[in-house]
Amino acid sequence: DKQFKRKKKQAKTQKIKDNTSNCTQECIKSPRLSKKEQLRIQRQRLLNILEKETDVKGGNEKGSNLLQICIDFQFGERMTDKELSRLASQVCRVYGANKSSEHPAKLSFVNLDEKGRTFQVCCAKNAGFDKYLVHRTSKGIMEEYNSVIDRLVYLTPDSSIPLEDLELDKVYVIGGFVDDTVQKNVTLNYAGENKISTARLPIKEHCSKSEEKGSFKQILTINQVFEILQKFIECKNWATAITNGIPQRTGFK
Repeated sequence: DKQFKRKKKQAKTQKIKDNTSNCTQECIKSPRLSKKEQLRIQRQRLLNILEKETDVKGGNEKGSNLLQICIDFQFGERMTDKELSRLASQVCRVYGANKSSEHPAKLSFVNLDEKGRTFQVCCAKNAGFDKYLVHRTSKGIMEEYNSVIDRLVYLTPDSSIPLEDLELDKVYVIGGFVDDTVQKNVTLNYAGENKISTARLPIKEHCSKSEEKGSFKQILTINQVFEILQKFIECKNWATAITNGIPQRTGFK
């Protein structure tokens, strides 16, 4: 009898642990959870990603369902103070969207030197930026991903190749570049010089222009690109993901 009770108690304890670790988004939104508890759960999700025994340079573990996103901060010196400030704001939105997601992406910041201007601006504009739960390195893309260059896909609106699907063994790179003058081919040229594959979001393939006026621009903010990728992983539908992520004023539907 004692052995039976002990086994029953152990099974109950394990069930409680499993329920806690597998808490869903519905659980997070439950009014029974305080804001503090919701933040704790969100934080733990990001920590779980960082603590996974995976090599950021070698892709995901077999069977993992993590989307891998890298933001490349190499373009800081090309930006004005105003543009850098906007970059900091967009990166903050990326982190917020990832943190609140039920299935966060494996997020990396590369080319981000703590002594550099870009990092200092991001810290000044975003409280706690230096404590973001992401993989962060001052190394460049070619050094950080030197053994898996063939798994990189640099997302750029100047690419001629539409993104057809998201593969979880790939790393999708978003250029950390806010450019009010709209310089053409900056990220495309960098990727080409380093033999990195490129792609663009398939906006014109999956969205039509509305009859109302719009800018019809396909250059999106960093957080808009990130949120579209996250939405596609969730729904597997480009039209839904894109129209959910781009402003109505662009005129696409």
